[in-house]
Amino acid sequence: MPIGGEAEDYFWIDELVVSSKDGQAATGELTGRTIWRFRRRTA
Repeated sequence: MPIGGEAEDYFWIDELVVSSKDGQAATGELTGRTIWRFRRRTA
């Protein structure tokens, strides 16, 4: 998947947005442990 865009403190791919803890959206807090699962679409 190509990167949709980026800035100094975040980037996004499709509907997934990842920001640093210092970013405005994070309000200085980390979200903690996460699990990401991806599934390939089949025709």
